[in-house]
Amino acid sequence: MPFSRPSPGPKTSGEYWRSGNGHTASATLWRLLAYVVVILVLGAAALIVTKKFLPRLRSAGGREMTVVETVHLGPRTTVHLVEVASRRFMLGATRDRVSMLAELSGTFPDIAEVARQMDRADAAEAPEDDA
Repeated sequence: MPFSRPSPGPKTSGEYWRSGNGHTASATLWRLLAYVVVILVLGAAALIVTKKFLPRLRSAGGREMTVVETVHLGPRTTVHLVEVASRRFMLGATRDRVSMLAELSGTFPDIAEVARQMDRADAAEAPEDDA
């Protein structure tokens, strides 16, 4: 008779749920949960990095046209302020068409300079207290 192994006895509940490497089912589930959490964190980090740095990479090419501002007026209706070289255009966009509303001319002051001028004007108009 060839060599035969003795048959193992009945398995206990802990032995029954052990995998081939000796881990219990609960330890395997915790490990799987940890892997899922790590993957979700890496995915969220990739999404944040993409949202933060992709617009910079896209506009870093030295393009002559930029969208300065966009205002949504309603569903599928927007107004865009577009700058091409040194000229600015106001464009209206709907679901079916894009139309040039106006070409804006002149120079556009820096907002910080406008704020300083307004502060100076307010200070000049304010009454002085001589009490």
